[in-house]
Amino acid sequence: MKIIYSALILSSVMTGFAAQAEDVSATLSITGNATSGPTGCEVIMNPQTIALDTIDLDALPWQGGNTIPKNPINLHVSGSSECYALVAANRMAYRFVGTPDAGEGSVLANTDTSSLAAQGVGIGIFDMHGKFLDIRKTVSALDIERITLQVVSLKGTEQRPTEGNVNGDLTVQIERL
Repeated sequence: MKIIYSALILSSVMTGFAAQAEDVSATLSITGNATSGPTGCEVIMNPQTIALDTIDLDALPWQGGNTIPKNPINLHVSGSSECYALVAANRMAYRFVGTPDAGEGSVLANTDTSSLAAQGVGIGIFDMHGKFLDIRKTVSALDIERITLQVVSLKGTEQRPTEGNVNGDLTVQIERL
């Protein structure tokens, strides 16, 4: 009898709590515009494959620093007249996509995992004047005609640069601003 009586009291208390709970609704307003993107726009890179220069470990630029540009890669947007108009109006940007380094995340990681892989280095992207470009940020297509790639010594990691192979992949996308 005590068990049934306790169960009835517990049931009554739970019903009382449920009766006291109120629903309070909330409204979320969402606004925006849907526009058709520029059709037929593409990034042209020339060349599409490069071999990075061999560089002495003591001469490696630091991640985030500037360098002397070598082996330029030409970039331009190709496509419809709308694409060219967006570039001219500074409304088109390049986005660099690749595996970021494990330290600061601003350069491409060395994706070589073999026993011959270099350690403590990444692949930096630089503009035509040797100014560092952070892969986490977009760059105006109007401002960049060519980029260069260079092995850099990583910051934010205790790994000292070692000799070895360096590999990486870079995709350059266009983004409408």
